[in-house]
Amino acid sequence: MTYKELLAIAATLLTYIGFIPYIRSILLGKIKPHIFSWIIWGAGTLNGNSPSLSP
Repeated sequence: MTYKELLAIAATLLTYIGFIPYIRSILLGKIKPHIFSWIIWGAGTLNGNSPSLSP
């Protein structure tokens, strides 16, 4: 595994770890998510991880 692949995996794991408090709050009913926030988070994640997929 190359250095680039390790960094991509680490970035992806950190992204998912960052979602844990948000998802936990949703499940506990403390917050109500809005579709726009999911679009922003998804676009940011895709934009941040897409360069790691290029050869």
